[in-house]
Amino acid sequence: MLRKYFCVAMLALSFLPPALAQEVSLNARLLAYARAGDEAGVKRAIAEGAAVNARNRVGETVLVIALKSDRPGMALQMIDAGTDVNLAAVNGVTPLMAAAHGGYVEVARALLAKGADVSAVDQLKKNAMTYAAGQGNTEVVVLLLQTGVDANAIYAHDLTALMWAAATERRRP
Repeated sequence: MLRKYFCVAMLALSFLPPALAQEVSLNARLLAYARAGDEAGVKRAIAEGAAVNARNRVGETVLVIALKSDRPGMALQMIDAGTDVNLAAVNGVTPLMAAAHGGYVEVARALLAKGADVSAVDQLKKNAMTYAAGQGNTEVVVLLLQTGVDANAIYAHDLTALMWAAATERRRP
């Protein structure tokens, strides 16, 4: 399936001016490597000049793709490469929200160190704290509280982080 998309992308590139086709080709390869989980390919594409903030059709960068695909190592690689840590997808989900949802404490810590916005809200009116609490990711919740997030703040649907956590069916060992 991935080969099919790659072939279609390459065909489409044949109609672009050479300089633009080269840039798009690198970015398309970067995104394809990310979807495939190929960290070496991602590193190669970046070294060849692919844009670290390249986005797929729904506005996700490689950083968000990595987090949604359970690839925290690739996410850290993209943070180190200089990806914009506040670049949200079309639905408003930021890398910090994705890390909070997945429970990736080290990635969340790295994002915060690079200036990730803890107050950003997506289209569902959720933020990193509600994602972390709602998934039962207590280590990320504690990290966010340590950055100064108000423990008693009221979020979407008039719920606090504790209420989001209590409502989850997911239980951590």
